[in-house]
Amino acid sequence: MVTSSQKSRSSARKYYKKKILLLGGVEQIKDRFQEIVSKTGFSLKNKNTIGVNISKVPYNKIYDFYLWNISCKLERVFVRTMYYTGAEAVIVFISEDNVEQMLDYYKEIIIRLPVITILFCIILKDKTVQDIKNAYFSTSKFLSLLSTHKFEFNKIFDEKSVFSQISSLFRKNMKEGKLNDHFVINFIPLMNIVNNKNNIKYTCEDYFEPEQSSSELNRRLNTKMLKKYLYQLKIPFRVVDSDWIILDNKNLGEFSIFLRNGDAYFTPKNCLNCKNYTCMRKKRINNFICIEAKSKGWSNIEGIYQKELLVLSKILILNDAEEESLPKAILKQIKSLESCIKEKD
Repeated sequence: MVTSSQKSRSSARKYYKKKILLLGGVEQIKDRFQEIVSKTGFSLKNKNTIGVNISKVPYNKIYDFYLWNISCKLERVFVRTMYYTGAEAVIVFISEDNVEQMLDYYKEIIIRLPVITILFCIILKDKTVQDIKNAYFSTSKFLSLLSTHKFEFNKIFDEKSVFSQISSLFRKNMKEGKLNDHFVINFIPLMNIVNNKNNIKYTCEDYFEPEQSSSELNRRLNTKMLKKYLYQLKIPFRVVDSDWIILDNKNLGEFSIFLRNGDAYFTPKNCLNCKNYTCMRKKRINNFICIEAKSKGWSNIEGIYQKELLVLSKILILNDAEEESLPKAILKQIKSLESCIKEKD
Protein backbone atom coordinates (compact mmCIF):
# COMPACT_ATOMS: atom_id res chain seq x y z
CA MET A 1 0.00 0.00 0.00
CA VAL A 2 1.34 3.44 -0.96
CA THR A 3 0.71 6.20 1.59
CA SER A 4 -0.13 9.79 0.67
CA SER A 5 3.26 10.97 1.96
CA GLN A 6 5.01 8.46 -0.31
CA LYS A 7 2.92 9.67 -3.25
CA SER A 8 3.85 13.28 -2.57
CA ARG A 9 7.56 12.44 -2.36
CA SER A 10 7.52 10.40 -5.56
CA SER A 11 5.53 13.04 -7.46
CA ALA A 12 7.75 15.88 -6.27
CA ARG A 13 10.34 16.85 -8.84
CA LYS A 14 13.34 19.00 -8.15
CA TYR A 15 13.75 22.12 -10.25
CA TYR A 16 17.13 23.74 -10.85
CA LYS A 17 18.24 27.17 -11.94
CA LYS A 18 21.79 27.18 -13.29
CA LYS A 19 24.03 30.12 -14.09
CA ILE A 20 26.09 29.69 -17.27
CA LEU A 21 28.76 32.10 -18.50
CA LEU A 22 29.34 32.83 -22.19
CA LEU A 23 32.92 33.95 -22.88
CA GLY A 24 35.25 34.40 -25.84
CA GLY A 25 36.38 37.16 -28.16
CA VAL A 26 33.90 36.53 -31.01
CA GLU A 27 31.43 39.06 -29.64
CA GLN A 28 28.95 39.24 -32.53
CA ILE A 29 28.71 35.45 -32.75
CA LYS A 30 28.15 35.23 -28.98
CA ASP A 31 25.35 37.80 -29.25
CA ARG A 32 23.73 35.87 -32.10
CA PHE A 33 23.98 32.61 -30.16
CA GLN A 34 22.31 34.21 -27.14
CA GLU A 35 19.55 35.56 -29.36
CA ILE A 36 18.85 32.12 -30.87
CA VAL A 37 18.80 30.04 -27.67
CA SER A 38 17.09 32.50 -25.29
CA LYS A 39 13.41 32.93 -24.61
CA THR A 40 13.59 36.12 -22.58
CA GLY A 41 16.41 38.52 -21.79
CA PHE A 42 17.58 42.07 -21.40
CA SER A 43 18.61 44.31 -24.25
CA LEU A 44 22.10 43.76 -25.66
CA LYS A 45 22.77 47.42 -24.84
CA ASN A 46 23.51 46.18 -21.32
CA LYS A 47 26.58 44.40 -22.61
CA ASN A 48 28.00 47.67 -23.94
CA THR A 49 27.33 49.59 -20.72
CA ILE A 50 27.93 47.12 -17.87
CA GLY A 51 29.82 44.37 -19.70
CA VAL A 52 27.19 41.62 -19.52
CA ASN A 53 23.79 40.71 -20.90
CA ILE A 54 21.58 38.14 -19.13
CA SER A 55 18.91 35.94 -20.67
CA LYS A 56 16.84 32.87 -19.78
CA VAL A 57 17.26 29.61 -21.70
CA PRO A 58 14.40 27.23 -20.82
CA TYR A 59 15.78 23.75 -21.36
CA ASN A 60 13.21 21.32 -19.92
CA LYS A 61 10.96 20.83 -16.90
CA ILE A 62 13.98 20.27 -14.65
CA TYR A 63 16.38 23.03 -15.71
CA ASP A 64 16.27 26.71 -16.46
CA PHE A 65 19.60 28.06 -17.61
CA TYR A 66 20.52 31.71 -17.12
CA LEU A 67 23.04 32.74 -19.75
CA TRP A 68 25.44 35.54 -18.82
CA ASN A 69 26.96 36.83 -22.07
CA ILE A 70 30.09 38.62 -20.83
CA SER A 71 32.08 41.08 -22.91
CA CYS A 72 35.72 40.08 -23.34
CA LYS A 73 36.83 43.36 -24.87
CA LEU A 74 39.71 45.35 -23.42
CA GLU A 75 37.50 48.15 -22.07
CA ARG A 76 35.49 45.64 -19.98
CA VAL A 77 38.34 43.45 -18.72
CA PHE A 78 38.31 45.06 -15.25
CA VAL A 79 34.71 43.93 -14.56
CA ARG A 80 34.67 40.57 -16.34
CA THR A 81 35.43 38.30 -13.39
CA MET A 82 32.98 40.15 -11.14
CA TYR A 83 30.22 38.22 -12.90
CA TYR A 84 31.71 34.76 -12.32
CA THR A 85 30.38 34.13 -8.81
CA GLY A 86 27.86 31.29 -8.69
CA ALA A 87 28.48 30.02 -12.22
CA GLU A 88 28.37 26.26 -12.67
CA ALA A 89 29.27 26.05 -16.35
CA VAL A 90 31.13 28.15 -18.90
CA ILE A 91 30.75 28.14 -22.67
CA VAL A 92 33.81 29.64 -24.38
CA PHE A 93 33.46 30.49 -28.07
CA ILE A 94 36.82 30.17 -29.78
CA SER A 95 37.75 31.38 -33.28
CA GLU A 96 39.37 28.82 -35.58
CA ASP A 97 42.22 31.33 -36.03
CA ASN A 98 42.79 31.86 -32.30
CA VAL A 99 42.53 28.37 -30.80
CA GLU A 100 45.50 29.16 -28.52
CA GLN A 101 43.12 31.39 -26.51
CA MET A 102 41.69 28.18 -25.04
CA LEU A 103 44.75 28.00 -22.79
CA ASP A 104 44.24 31.59 -21.59
CA TYR A 105 40.57 31.16 -20.78
CA TYR A 106 41.24 27.82 -19.08
CA LYS A 107 43.77 29.44 -16.71
CA GLU A 108 41.43 32.35 -16.03
CA ILE A 109 38.42 30.19 -15.22
CA ILE A 110 40.04 27.35 -13.30
CA ILE A 111 41.53 29.57 -10.55
CA ARG A 112 38.29 31.46 -9.99
CA LEU A 113 35.62 28.74 -9.84
CA PRO A 114 35.99 25.78 -7.41
CA VAL A 115 33.90 23.36 -9.47
CA ILE A 116 33.18 24.01 -13.11
CA THR A 117 32.09 22.51 -16.42
CA ILE A 118 33.86 24.18 -19.36
CA LEU A 119 32.73 23.76 -22.95
CA PHE A 120 35.21 25.15 -25.47
CA CYS A 121 33.25 25.65 -28.70
CA ILE A 122 35.54 26.15 -31.69
CA ILE A 123 33.62 27.95 -34.48
CA LEU A 124 34.55 26.49 -37.87
CA LYS A 125 34.44 28.79 -40.89
CA ASP A 126 37.07 27.70 -43.43
CA LYS A 127 39.00 25.02 -41.52
CA THR A 128 38.16 21.42 -40.72
CA VAL A 129 38.32 19.59 -37.42
CA GLN A 130 41.45 17.80 -38.57
CA ASP A 131 43.07 21.13 -39.54
CA ILE A 132 42.57 22.37 -35.97
CA LYS A 133 43.84 19.17 -34.37
CA ASN A 134 46.96 19.11 -36.56
CA ALA A 135 47.78 22.79 -36.01
CA TYR A 136 47.17 23.03 -32.26
CA PHE A 137 46.44 19.87 -30.30
CA SER A 138 49.76 18.20 -31.05
CA THR A 139 51.79 21.06 -29.51
CA SER A 140 53.38 20.65 -26.08
CA LYS A 141 51.15 23.24 -24.36
CA PHE A 142 47.95 21.60 -25.54
CA LEU A 143 49.23 18.10 -24.89
CA SER A 144 49.99 19.14 -21.31
CA LEU A 145 46.43 20.44 -20.84
CA LEU A 146 44.82 17.41 -22.50
CA SER A 147 46.84 15.08 -20.29
CA THR A 148 45.86 16.99 -17.12
CA HIS A 149 42.12 16.53 -17.68
CA LYS A 150 39.93 14.11 -19.54
CA PHE A 151 38.49 16.05 -22.48
CA GLU A 152 35.46 14.98 -24.47
CA PHE A 153 35.55 15.84 -28.19
CA ASN A 154 32.38 16.40 -30.25
CA LYS A 155 31.27 17.85 -33.54
CA ILE A 156 27.81 19.33 -33.12
CA PHE A 157 25.39 20.92 -35.57
CA ASP A 158 22.67 22.24 -33.27
CA GLU A 159 23.43 25.31 -31.16
CA LYS A 160 21.21 23.96 -28.36
CA SER A 161 23.28 20.78 -28.09
CA VAL A 162 25.65 22.52 -25.68
CA PHE A 163 22.85 22.78 -23.12
CA SER A 164 22.08 19.08 -23.52
CA GLN A 165 25.75 18.38 -22.77
CA ILE A 166 25.71 20.65 -19.72
CA SER A 167 22.54 19.12 -18.26
CA SER A 168 23.94 15.62 -18.79
CA LEU A 169 27.11 16.50 -16.88
CA PHE A 170 25.11 18.12 -14.08
CA ARG A 171 23.01 14.94 -13.74
CA LYS A 172 26.16 12.84 -13.66
CA ASN A 173 27.54 14.79 -10.68
CA MET A 174 24.23 14.54 -8.82
CA LYS A 175 23.86 10.83 -9.49
CA GLU A 176 27.39 10.10 -8.28
CA GLY A 177 27.16 12.53 -5.37
CA LYS A 178 30.38 14.23 -6.45
CA LEU A 179 31.70 17.67 -7.29
CA ASN A 180 33.75 17.09 -10.43
CA ASP A 181 35.07 19.37 -13.13
CA HIS A 182 34.18 18.52 -16.72
CA PHE A 183 35.89 19.61 -19.94
CA VAL A 184 34.48 19.43 -23.45
CA ILE A 185 35.79 20.57 -26.84
CA ASN A 186 33.07 21.10 -29.44
CA PHE A 187 33.46 21.92 -33.12
CA ILE A 188 30.52 23.95 -34.49
CA PRO A 189 30.09 25.16 -38.10
CA LEU A 190 29.68 28.93 -38.19
CA MET A 191 26.51 28.83 -40.33
CA ASN A 192 24.72 26.76 -37.69
CA ILE A 193 24.91 29.75 -35.36
CA VAL A 194 24.56 32.81 -37.59
CA ASN A 195 21.86 31.23 -39.82
CA ASN A 196 23.03 32.95 -43.03
CA LYS A 197 23.11 36.41 -41.46
CA ASN A 198 25.79 38.02 -43.60
CA ASN A 199 26.08 41.14 -41.42
CA ILE A 200 27.68 39.14 -38.57
CA LYS A 201 31.47 39.42 -38.73
CA TYR A 202 33.74 36.51 -37.94
CA THR A 203 36.24 38.58 -35.99
CA CYS A 204 37.91 37.81 -32.69
CA GLU A 205 39.19 40.17 -30.01
CA ASP A 206 42.63 39.60 -28.56
CA TYR A 207 42.71 37.91 -25.16
CA PHE A 208 43.09 40.41 -22.30
CA GLU A 209 44.01 38.98 -18.92
CA PRO A 210 42.03 40.26 -15.90
CA GLU A 211 43.78 41.05 -12.66
CA GLN A 212 43.90 38.22 -10.16
CA SER A 213 42.80 38.95 -6.61
CA SER A 214 43.38 36.64 -3.64
CA SER A 215 40.08 37.85 -2.15
CA GLU A 216 37.77 37.03 -5.07
CA LEU A 217 34.52 35.72 -3.68
CA ASN A 218 34.31 32.36 -5.39
CA ARG A 219 37.92 31.56 -6.26
CA ARG A 220 39.49 28.11 -6.16
CA LEU A 221 41.60 27.75 -3.03
CA ASN A 222 45.27 26.80 -2.86
CA THR A 223 44.74 23.09 -2.19
CA LYS A 224 48.43 22.16 -2.40
CA MET A 225 49.29 24.73 0.25
CA LEU A 226 46.44 23.55 2.49
CA LYS A 227 47.56 19.92 2.32
CA LYS A 228 51.13 20.95 3.05
CA TYR A 229 50.15 22.70 6.30
CA LEU A 230 47.78 19.92 7.33
CA TYR A 231 50.69 17.50 7.14
CA GLN A 232 52.91 19.90 9.08
CA LEU A 233 50.23 20.27 11.76
CA LYS A 234 50.05 16.45 11.91
CA ILE A 235 46.29 16.40 11.55
CA PRO A 236 45.12 12.90 10.58
CA PHE A 237 43.05 12.91 7.41
CA ARG A 238 42.34 10.72 4.41
CA VAL A 239 42.69 12.02 0.87
CA VAL A 240 39.97 10.91 -1.52
CA ASP A 241 39.11 11.86 -5.08
CA SER A 242 39.62 15.35 -6.52
CA ASP A 243 40.73 17.51 -3.56
CA TRP A 244 38.43 15.93 -0.96
CA ILE A 245 39.75 15.03 2.46
CA ILE A 246 37.97 13.06 5.19
CA LEU A 247 38.30 13.56 8.93
CA ASP A 248 37.35 10.50 10.99
CA ASN A 249 35.84 11.88 14.16
CA LYS A 250 35.46 9.01 16.65
CA ASN A 251 32.83 10.93 18.62
CA LEU A 252 30.50 12.08 15.86
CA GLY A 253 31.17 10.44 12.50
CA GLU A 254 32.86 11.47 9.28
CA PHE A 255 33.51 15.01 8.06
CA SER A 256 34.33 15.56 4.39
CA ILE A 257 36.02 18.82 3.38
CA PHE A 258 36.17 19.97 -0.23
CA LEU A 259 39.46 21.87 -0.23
CA ARG A 260 38.77 23.84 -3.40
CA ASN A 261 36.16 25.98 -1.64
CA GLY A 262 36.24 24.82 1.99
CA ASP A 263 32.71 23.38 2.06
CA ALA A 264 32.13 20.86 4.85
CA TYR A 265 29.84 17.81 4.82
CA PHE A 266 28.89 15.42 7.63
CA THR A 267 28.01 11.72 7.70
CA PRO A 268 26.82 10.49 11.13
CA LYS A 269 28.22 7.34 12.76
CA ASN A 270 24.93 5.49 12.33
CA CYS A 271 24.95 6.21 8.58
CA LEU A 272 28.52 4.95 8.19
CA ASN A 273 27.45 1.52 9.44
CA CYS A 274 24.17 1.45 7.49
CA LYS A 275 23.77 -1.09 4.67
CA ASN A 276 21.18 0.97 2.77
CA TYR A 277 23.47 2.14 -0.05
CA THR A 278 20.65 3.90 -1.91
CA CYS A 279 19.99 6.32 0.96
CA MET A 280 20.63 9.94 -0.01
CA ARG A 281 22.55 10.45 3.24
CA LYS A 282 25.22 8.11 1.90
CA LYS A 283 26.01 10.62 -0.85
CA ARG A 284 28.56 13.08 0.42
CA ILE A 285 27.26 16.32 -1.10
CA ASN A 286 23.77 15.95 0.42
CA ASN A 287 25.03 16.51 3.98
CA PHE A 288 26.32 20.08 3.82
CA ILE A 289 26.90 21.96 7.05
CA CYS A 290 27.43 25.70 7.15
CA ILE A 291 30.42 26.96 9.14
CA GLU A 292 31.18 30.67 9.01
CA ALA A 293 33.93 32.80 10.51
CA LYS A 294 32.96 35.35 13.14
CA SER A 295 36.11 37.38 12.63
CA LYS A 296 39.00 37.68 10.18
CA GLY A 297 42.32 35.94 10.66
CA TRP A 298 45.80 37.06 9.70
CA SER A 299 48.62 35.37 7.83
CA ASN A 300 52.01 36.49 6.55
CA ILE A 301 52.38 33.37 4.36
CA GLU A 302 51.97 33.90 0.62
CA GLY A 303 49.18 31.67 -0.67
CA ILE A 304 47.35 31.54 2.67
CA TYR A 305 44.57 34.14 2.76
CA GLN A 306 41.22 34.51 4.58
CA LYS A 307 39.55 31.63 2.79
CA GLU A 308 42.45 29.25 3.41
CA LEU A 309 42.56 30.28 7.08
CA LEU A 310 38.85 29.53 7.43
CA VAL A 311 39.34 26.04 5.96
CA LEU A 312 42.20 25.29 8.34
CA SER A 313 40.03 26.50 11.24
CA LYS A 314 37.17 24.22 10.18
CA ILE A 315 39.48 21.22 10.02
CA LEU A 316 41.00 21.98 13.42
CA ILE A 317 37.62 22.26 15.13
CA LEU A 318 36.05 19.22 13.43
CA ASN A 319 39.01 16.86 13.65
CA ASP A 320 38.51 15.57 17.20
CA ALA A 321 35.52 17.58 18.36
CA GLU A 322 32.97 16.43 20.91
CA GLU A 323 29.40 17.68 21.06
CA GLU A 324 30.01 20.01 24.01
CA SER A 325 32.95 21.71 22.29
CA LEU A 326 31.09 22.70 19.12
CA PRO A 327 29.28 26.02 18.63
CA LYS A 328 25.50 25.68 18.93
CA ALA A 329 24.88 26.60 15.28
CA ILE A 330 27.10 23.75 14.03
CA LEU A 331 25.79 21.25 16.60
CA LYS A 332 22.20 21.98 15.56
CA GLN A 333 23.02 21.10 11.93
CA ILE A 334 24.80 17.89 12.98
CA LYS A 335 21.81 16.81 15.12
CA SER A 336 19.45 17.36 12.17
CA LEU A 337 21.54 14.99 10.04
CA GLU A 338 21.81 12.26 12.70
CA SER A 339 18.12 11.33 12.48
CA CYS A 340 17.56 8.39 10.11
CA ILE A 341 15.53 9.13 6.97
CA LYS A 342 14.25 5.53 6.87
CA GLU A 343 12.96 5.72 10.43
CA LYS A 344 11.11 8.94 9.61
CA ASP A 345 9.25 7.12 6.85
